[in-house]
Amino acid sequence: MAKVPFHVQHNTTPDKLGIILKLYRSKSSISASELAERLGLAIGTVQHILPFVREMHLIGEGGLTDIGRDIADLSVKEEEIWCEAVHVWFYTLHLIHREAYPSWSYARVVDWLWDKEEVELSASVRDRIVGE
Repeated sequence: MAKVPFHVQHNTTPDKLGIILKLYRSKSSISASELAERLGLAIGTVQHILPFVREMHLIGEGGLTDIGRDIADLSVKEEEIWCEAVHVWFYTLHLIHREAYPSWSYARVVDWLWDKEEVELSASVRDRIVGE
């Protein structure tokens, strides 16, 4: 049985995702080495990030997906709301694409944090979140 990926790729920060989407907005194909250079990351790290961005249905075989294009446009035209759009997309993605297991994990963590109202993200709290 294949391992089901619930892990949210922590290297895919909003800043890095913005760079990726803006690059794909300008061209449909980007080499891993070019992406690594632009992101300031090792190629091995990029090789973990790209599948995650594909799992988010933001990029596909031909470049940006429709939603990827919309979110990339927001990253350029409406910078103040684009992170919120990414959050909402990723929070709800598992409702549309049942195989988007990291989205489900992300939503559970967000819900847990929301229920707590205020929480300091200490190492012990992060460990508890991961353990639950």
